[in-house]
Amino acid sequence: MVGDRGVSSRRRALLAALALATAPVRPPRASAASAADALADARELYGAGGLEDAEAVLERAVAVADDRDLEASSKAALLKLLGDVRVDAYAYERAMRAYDAALEADPRGASASGAHFGRANALEGLAAAAATAAAATALYESAIDDYGACLELAKPGGAGPAVPLFERAQAYKRLDRWDDARRDYAAAAVAFADARARKEQKIAEAQAAFATFETGDVAAARRQLETLSRQLYSSDVRAALVACYWVAGDAARAEDLWLSLCEMDASRCVLYTGSHTTPFAR
Repeated sequence: MVGDRGVSSRRRALLAALALATAPVRPPRASAASAADALADARELYGAGGLEDAEAVLERAVAVADDRDLEASSKAALLKLLGDVRVDAYAYERAMRAYDAALEADPRGASASGAHFGRANALEGLAAAAATAAAATALYESAIDDYGACLELAKPGGAGPAVPLFERAQAYKRLDRWDDARRDYAAAAVAFADARARKEQKIAEAQAAFATFETGDVAAARRQLETLSRQLYSSDVRAALVACYWVAGDAARAEDLWLSLCEMDASRCVLYTGSHTTPFAR
């Protein structure tokens, strides 16, 4: 009896070992630390211009996240950065898939605002290469929606609204929606000023003035451009001011400024000649 009990005990132990060895192994939960490591590695590669290597690191990390129980915010952060890397590589359709997945994983989390911004960039890239004007218009309109979502979801203490506002204004400009573009350029200028980014502020103010001209409010555009021409060494501003003077019927002043523009920057003068913004040909 004692011997039988010994065999039985060994059999149970053997069966237990076999069961353990043949049982399906559940992979361990992917840790936030490993996702953070992948993000750090990918950001370093990305910053050094190693787009292919950064993409490979992120794709492996996302594959692990898909197989394991990674929390939504960590997975979204990986996917958002993957989208950014692909945008910089001009792989816009693949970038779109990454941003879509990031927003599906965590629609209102820490990465959501950036994912909407990145997706808007990708949409604009696709719009620039669209086969038809109608397709381009639809893509720019979707980009505008994403810039709006980016602004809505931006977290306090983040990068601020200046860049999304400016980029949305650029998309409006592509659609000739000049009132909307002017509004966003002006708001971006204020936001840049709040961030003490003076160069960007002046660029946004100039774009707001150009958009104001396109709305037909030549007097307001002229006032803005005259102020900017005293503050900036910009041939673009002066060329636009030439157009304002010409449209307002002040041909002598327009020609004087045009000649001074050509003296200031002959190469730009040639570029503007015959354009819709200036009346003079040389």
